[in-house]
Amino acid sequence: MYSSKFGGPSIDQLLVNDLSADKPALVLGVSKRVVNSEGPTLNFISHRGPDNPIAPEHSPAALFTRLFGSFTPPDTNDPRAALRVSVLDAVSEETARLKSRLGLNDKQRLEAHLTAISELRTRILAQPPVATGSCQIGVGSSDENQDVDGFERLREVNGLMSDLLVLSFACEITRSASVMFTGSVGGTFFNEVPGVTSGHHDITHSGTPDAQDIVHATTVYTMDRFNDLLVRLKDTPEGGGNLLDQSLFLATIPMATAVLA
Repeated sequence: MYSSKFGGPSIDQLLVNDLSADKPALVLGVSKRVVNSEGPTLNFISHRGPDNPIAPEHSPAALFTRLFGSFTPPDTNDPRAALRVSVLDAVSEETARLKSRLGLNDKQRLEAHLTAISELRTRILAQPPVATGSCQIGVGSSDENQDVDGFERLREVNGLMSDLLVLSFACEITRSASVMFTGSVGGTFFNEVPGVTSGHHDITHSGTPDAQDIVHATTVYTMDRFNDLLVRLKDTPEGGGNLLDQSLFLATIPMATAVLA
């Protein structure tokens, strides 16, 4: 039997280790139709290390409880959160001593540097403190990601997961996350995509003339749901811009156009 293996930590875990060890990465999933008999790389995208996968959370309700069950949003009006301290004032004595030891040319260069910093500080202080209030915890989700009439609610669950992911970024709960919309080999039924009559993996092995077009349509659908997340990030204020401005993404799909000889 085929069994895939994973050789090391995934990129989301590497980011946690390098950037924010105190803020664990979120590992989220949307479709539950994932193969679980062909190795960990096909049913997990997040891994702590070799053969050490992290199961994604598929329930928006469980995710909300885990993230915000005992969470208190920060006070966005706290004046300590604004930049109001002058670095130049803090090192004024050291600067004076340094000037006394410099020659004319170096002293002029230092003065020009200090003037530039002072002007920048003046522009910063002229701006009011930014308090966007994006970290606003509303009513908790009670959605358990259950099927309706035998179909997964892919768009709806993806929207809920996107909302919670954006909120976790806005509240500084995490700085890294992975979202597995479907498994690499899975039975996700894209019931919103015209022409779909079976699970995704079965379609990829189908010999019907329109199979490749349908697979392509499911790929476009998946990327549209990814765009839903990007729009939510863009609509969330952060500093002088939005969360999308402050984010970096890697989107992948384990699918390619089949070429039959």
